[in-house]
Amino acid sequence: MKPQQKIFHDFAMQRVKPGKEKELEAVLNDSFKKQDEGTFNPAYMIGILPKMLPLIRPECMDEFKQAAAKMLDKIKK
Repeated sequence: MKPQQKIFHDFAMQRVKPGKEKELEAVLNDSFKKQDEGTFNPAYMIGILPKMLPLIRPECMDEFKQAAAKMLDKIKK
């Protein structure tokens, strides 16, 4: 796992709903694999968010969405 991936991984795992850790871990691992392969793009990210958001605690949702928006903006450039 690359340093930036580790930062996002830890950020997401600190906000996951109890009992959903394995599901989020699987989504993150797939995303990191796509990043490593060079196939992670804005379309993929937009498609993966609906899978991730239900796994995030409600009180963390706004913060998570903001982080995702920043990441999406960054990869669009």
